[in-house]
Amino acid sequence: MNFELIRALETLLLPPSGLITLGIIGLLFGFTRSGRQLLGISMLLLYLMSTTYVSAWMNSRLTYQYPAVDPALLKSENAPQELVVLGGGYYGESVEYGNTAIGPFFAERIRYAAWLAKQTELPIIVSSGKADAPAAVRILKEEYGIENVTQESNSWTTDDNARYLNQLIKEKEIGKIGVITHAWHMPRAMWSLESHNIDATALPMGLLASMPAFDDYNSWLPSMAALVRSRNVMHEFFGLIWYQLRGMGETLVDIFSFSAEDTTAETDWQNPIKQD
Repeated sequence: MNFELIRALETLLLPPSGLITLGIIGLLFGFTRSGRQLLGISMLLLYLMSTTYVSAWMNSRLTYQYPAVDPALLKSENAPQELVVLGGGYYGESVEYGNTAIGPFFAERIRYAAWLAKQTELPIIVSSGKADAPAAVRILKEEYGIENVTQESNSWTTDDNARYLNQLIKEKEIGKIGVITHAWHMPRAMWSLESHNIDATALPMGLLASMPAFDDYNSWLPSMAALVRSRNVMHEFFGLIWYQLRGMGETLVDIFSFSAEDTTAETDWQNPIKQD
């Protein structure tokens, strides 16, 4: 499917646009009971997805699968040989920098990649598009002082990341990589890499330190940050399902077998959990 068409469909279907569209349809048919119900449901969903508690709960359904990793484990015998940071969008030419500016998600991933590289002395591969990959490499070298950086600059999608990385890994004779991306994106990233037979360790960032309290009124106040988080989660859920329906895997990722125990206040969210 055309990349621009995919982005257009996302804009129309994902919150807030999708819910606003449903609300407008309900408003147009407000003279009917079904129309009023549709308007009410769309407004209720828009409110809930804008709250800290609901957005965090939705986010946790993806992020609990891949906990944070202790950098010391990346020096073990079965550790990755190189770090791979996946692209997260760019803004084009920036006025203040006078150069290509990467998006905020990509910038967060780049910062974590630089931190891990300094902790482990592992080289970095940037996997993204023709515009933002070179910009990310420049930032890593000039602003973070990371010299051992290479790039894969042909990727538009997560599937592209996996496909082109597969070629690069074979050329460089790399046995195992450590993948850096946001925790909410990690399930789709790992699924794609495994579908291309890439041995990878998940190195998620941007995890929630804790679940907001259910009985705290602040958890139910709407905010744009919470709505953005909910949108990201919805994007990943639909992305996972779409990838798997396309035949990239035999079964759906086990994203729905989720227990409430995974988000209890007693869970030590910030403590890195050792991964095999």
